[in-house]
Amino acid sequence: MREGAFRDRRRAERDRWAEVDPPPTAERNRGELSGRPYFRSGEDLWRVVSGFGDPREMVKMQKEECERYWRMVHASNTDDLAAVCFPDKPRYFNLFFDRVQKFAVGEFLRRERVRVAGWRWLDLGCGKGRWLRYFSRLGVQACGIDVSGEAVDHCRGLGFAAEQGGIEDLPYGPGAFDATSSVTVLMHLPPSQRERAIAELSRVLVPGGLALLVEATRDSESAHVYGMGVDQWELAFAAQGLSLIHISGHCFGVWRNRLPRWLPFRDRVSIYLDYPVEFALMKARYGKRSDLGWQHVMVFRKRSRE
Repeated sequence: MREGAFRDRRRAERDRWAEVDPPPTAERNRGELSGRPYFRSGEDLWRVVSGFGDPREMVKMQKEECERYWRMVHASNTDDLAAVCFPDKPRYFNLFFDRVQKFAVGEFLRRERVRVAGWRWLDLGCGKGRWLRYFSRLGVQACGIDVSGEAVDHCRGLGFAAEQGGIEDLPYGPGAFDATSSVTVLMHLPPSQRERAIAELSRVLVPGGLALLVEATRDSESAHVYGMGVDQWELAFAAQGLSLIHISGHCFGVWRNRLPRWLPFRDRVSIYLDYPVEFALMKARYGKRSDLGWQHVMVFRKRSRE
């Protein structure tokens, strides 16, 4: 997509967000009484999370704001990658991250010889089904859950079982799945909701089941990202009966995080330069923690009942 056309699309997206109704008065009052800024409209949310807002406004979203944000993202994006990667970036940018993530997941399954055919697999925050499509090609019985009704309808239209709801209250019985996946999903939950979500995914896993994560392992200034260090992730999952069995450094962004922001076509240049570096580093850091990685692939196994 040409840069000028992309800017036009961003302006159109901002205008669509501006049409979203503001949150109810009770929700605004809760934010104002707590002494923190509250995002009063869709345009307000879009302006801050897309980088056009005052950095001083970059406060962390609360549960209601997070859910509104993701519903608006899906409603305002026809591109399924933009809705789950970077809503304010062009498709070539998001394709890079999609390919990198799928390579990392595939590398784990291949190297560890994990045969998933026939498994019951739940994708948390499934969006419009990119991971449902990926895992179904491996022969799993894939289903998903997402807060966006529009995303869920899209998945159902593709023939997948999908439910609308929050991942901290899963509508499934104990031991319903052999594996769950969370690709940059849990990191968007405020801490209290994330704790409940981890407990829920543990509940719906069979003993010995796997939880596969690709999540931020550094904190971020982004209003909708709550990163944790690797040790914190490990402790949070251990508290719910899951043990870390694999970890690999991921999302290094060597050039993207170093090129000056004033550089013309910075995104295009950084992605071009990062393609070979990213894949080389994923191979070099396979099975290892990395201080350079902004994210890690982490796989947990639910401990069997004794």
